[in-house]
Amino acid sequence: NGSDWRRAYLAKHPQPLESLVVSLGDDIYGFPLRARAVHEALENGEELEDVLLRVGEEDTRKVKWPPVLYKWPENSDGNPEILYRFNNDNLLQTGIFEAIGHWEKHTCLRFKEKTDGFPTPHVVFKSTDNCFSLLGRKVLFFLGQPLGLSDSCSIHVGVVIHEIGHAIGFHHEQNRIDRKNHVKVLWQNMALDTFFNYIPTITENYNSPYDYYSVMHYSMLSFSKNGSSTLVTKDPRKQGLMGYGDQLSHMDKRSANLQYDCIKKWLESCNLSEDPCQNFGYTGASCSCHCPEGTAGTNCETLVKPYTEALVEKLLPHNRVVRSEGNISTPEYPKPQQRGLQFTTIILAPRCSSIVLLFHDFDVRQRCSYTGGNNICCVDGVEIRTRGADLTSGKWYCGREISAGTEIKSEGSEIVMYYKGYNYTSIGYTADYRGYHASVTFKPIPNCT
Repeated sequence: NGSDWRRAYLAKHPQPLESLVVSLGDDIYGFPLRARAVHEALENGEELEDVLLRVGEEDTRKVKWPPVLYKWPENSDGNPEILYRFNNDNLLQTGIFEAIGHWEKHTCLRFKEKTDGFPTPHVVFKSTDNCFSLLGRKVLFFLGQPLGLSDSCSIHVGVVIHEIGHAIGFHHEQNRIDRKNHVKVLWQNMALDTFFNYIPTITENYNSPYDYYSVMHYSMLSFSKNGSSTLVTKDPRKQGLMGYGDQLSHMDKRSANLQYDCIKKWLESCNLSEDPCQNFGYTGASCSCHCPEGTAGTNCETLVKPYTEALVEKLLPHNRVVRSEGNISTPEYPKPQQRGLQFTTIILAPRCSSIVLLFHDFDVRQRCSYTGGNNICCVDGVEIRTRGADLTSGKWYCGREISAGTEIKSEGSEIVMYYKGYNYTSIGYTADYRGYHASVTFKPIPNCT
């Protein structure tokens, strides 16, 4: 079991669960935000999101991404090679090696530990208080470019994969210039000095669809200063895909293999003049197609359903739409919630009716603070939007913040609830949190016709 080493480490080094929960952050990268231009635009009454999209586009339009200098060069075998070393022996190296193995398994990238003292660009894995990485290969960092990991980051292999992604040249997925069609950034809920993590940038996405499940995507509460969401999906059904990836998504693999010409090399070795794989599939080292979710056939030629819809069906089976009165609860309530589920419940009342949620039980992990978020539902929690489609109306609850007998009422005919639970079993923890149980009733809206 891939989690055995994590359980063994935590058995020898017991620590509070909250200290193990991490938020991706402090990732340092390349293009400056022109503060004066932003200030002037805001003075003229422009929306911050529109300003940042425009400024980000202006700052990056002249740049072909990734710049050649940012890419890691090939070794004698013709594979791109990332040199690395460890800054000290205090690092939890098992998670780093697992993340490196994951990148090597799914791409033609190769990682080689640097053992000599010759000055040349390389990655230095460092033990730090948070998680961060520079973007792409830094040609002038002859003594090494830092990639910082705390113990909690190293335990979560998905976080290490994410930070290595930056080092090979990957931006955050939510920074795509087309993100406005898919997610909404709630700037009012984050501190000013964290804005840089969300500045839109023109990057080479190889025509891939926006990928909520990318390992490079942030979650809802990253850098929250007040416990409210900072990033939400415009389609609430997709919320559970975002920011919880612990491995490369199909589109991540495809982008990396295109960026470093892996597919071109594999096609040549397979004596293929062009890639026969369709619908965002690609030819791999075995000369067969790697097909994305939602496709079928040897060459991915049959599109069963769009990529994102296929991910929702596969990964979020507990999503539901409630149109009648009755009871709702977390799956298998009142059994302890152990498996790390995410799901969205959309409650729709008949026309001219409002919704009353009466809670009978609410029991999840309490709030905590950590690097990347203050006093938030960092482990388990439920966001409830009483104005349904209003993406800014959500309020988070965790611990036992909703007592039995509490009523939460809609401000219209729709409520959207999103539940996120921590995967306790992956790190050997046992939890006895029951989740929630509530009843739904509809109430006529006065003077509504």
